[in-house]
Amino acid sequence: MPAWTVPELFLRVWKTLLRQPLPLLFALAVVPGLWAIPAELAYAKWVPGEPALGTGRPAIAVLLSFAGIVWNSIWAAGGIRIGIDAARGQPVRFRHLLDGVAYTPWIVLTSLTLVPLEFVVLLPFEDDPSSAALALGAAVAVTVVLLTRTALWAPFMLDGASSIRGALIASWQATRERTARILLLAWLLFLPIVPAAAIELALAGHGFVAIGLGSLFYTLTVGHLYTLARDGAAPSLQKA
Repeated sequence: MPAWTVPELFLRVWKTLLRQPLPLLFALAVVPGLWAIPAELAYAKWVPGEPALGTGRPAIAVLLSFAGIVWNSIWAAGGIRIGIDAARGQPVRFRHLLDGVAYTPWIVLTSLTLVPLEFVVLLPFEDDPSSAALALGAAVAVTVVLLTRTALWAPFMLDGASSIRGALIASWQATRERTARILLLAWLLFLPIVPAAAIELALAGHGFVAIGLGSLFYTLTVGHLYTLARDGAAPSLQKA
């Protein structure tokens, strides 16, 4: 099979979802969406009115952000295993959710790519909106690149039994020269979620449905990228 294209992988993700929609929606959208509620409510209670990103946030906002990362990582390993199985055409095994809890520290480690966004709060730009916006933009750009290049870090550790360092290198190499393509694929998959999130925020004041749907498409995309890189079904992550 030739190197993967964005339309090809886009269709694969949707076909995977439609093959077993209810189990995948429950495991990869409902569970993460419901699980995120306590963390979101805690942030809203302890730092009301504070943005989730940007400079000038109080220290407790940063601490709650990191606590939320740890909290939301608990089911992530199991979700990744389910996403990999689904990409391989295998049925959803809900036991992966419980089995994956033991790997929470590894998922938290791979989430450290979000650190640049949190470090922005330490910059003294509260009275300089232009500099604050520039710093936040730079942090977002760095974080997006890191998230893309390390997207397969956790799968290589969980499914490939690689070391932490070996999995990171494998992910970095597998996504080499494919960053723009992966970002375009993510944009296409996440685009329908944006209006849904806007409506949900306007009507209910939260984004739990958007969080769940985002988790669903992210996990299925990572599952397909990993299986292509690991299983050799196609030289899709190699330089064409």
